[in-house]
Amino acid sequence: MVAICCIDVGLGTQDVLFYSPSYEFLPKMILPSATQVFARKISKIKHENLLLTGGIIGGGPITRSVKELISKGKRVKATLPAALTFNYDLNYVKSMGIEIVNHISNEKDFITIELREIDLKLLLEFAVKNEICTKLDYIVFAVQDHGKAPKGISPIEYRHNLLKEFIEKDPKPVSLLFEDKDIPNTLLRMRSVSQQLRESFSGKIYVTDTVIAACVGASLDHHAINKEKIITLDIGNGHTFAAMLIKGEIVGYFETHTATLTPDKLERFIQLLINGRLTHEQILNEGGHGAYINQKCRGPIDAIIVTGPKREIIKRTNLQFQFGNPLNDHMITGALGLLCLLNQKENLNLQFEK
Repeated sequence: MVAICCIDVGLGTQDVLFYSPSYEFLPKMILPSATQVFARKISKIKHENLLLTGGIIGGGPITRSVKELISKGKRVKATLPAALTFNYDLNYVKSMGIEIVNHISNEKDFITIELREIDLKLLLEFAVKNEICTKLDYIVFAVQDHGKAPKGISPIEYRHNLLKEFIEKDPKPVSLLFEDKDIPNTLLRMRSVSQQLRESFSGKIYVTDTVIAACVGASLDHHAINKEKIITLDIGNGHTFAAMLIKGEIVGYFETHTATLTPDKLERFIQLLINGRLTHEQILNEGGHGAYINQKCRGPIDAIIVTGPKREIIKRTNLQFQFGNPLNDHMITGALGLLCLLNQKENLNLQFEK
């Protein structure tokens, strides 16, 4: 039997799920995401300057805290790749007032904070102390990564192009689960997190995007099991991602920013997706990332499964839906999706869906 740790990293939380032969159930915990934790640490700095080391983590809260610190007249330095947390364009990072340095030096009046998306030491201590396992065989995690776009292409467009390219090549979500040695070179955040984990872990590491983890996790809800054609809709703090799946394959999707979403807009996008008439330009023109559909993307559908921290917006539409609650806990939707993807990728024959 194998021991597995699944970590779904979001804007607000990181949701952790263990699979272990020690227990019949799946031990789990919900923790603040790294960007939330480091943002709080930085906000407590009163008199010192700041040096950021380590790797790339999710932005948002930490970016706001750093900007606030700089606005108070404090200096902020960052090594690579820590500086890439704020933007993959280093000129933009410098324009924020962040000084990029090539090496770490013990300077007076600077507090050093090492950025780390996943605290593996903490997770292993939890596992050992709670008799879950003494060592892990697999770590599988999800982060959102726009990728480092080529010159002349926006990060939003590049992210869409990557998703579309992989789905057109192989519509099974598992095709977007990468072993650490196979992560595309432009997915810098995924590579950074994997490299940090590899420093102290010798087992197998896999990673996918958070929207894929959520999509697969939602498909494990009891309202979706044995249904041929479903829509999964993850309404996250930052992004909203909807996908139509036929027999587990993605035949169409759209991704947009949750902040721009209204009930009317959401209902219209879903109806267009069901009717096979949604276009990439429609989503772009309304502030989203884009859309993709193939010739199979047509209704009617058997179920709409809704997940995510902002899912309550769906109640203000006329859509018929079910809130996703796989294994009776919507908070582990993404982590459960990761476990399912790993099960498929490694042919582990794990039994956990019921």
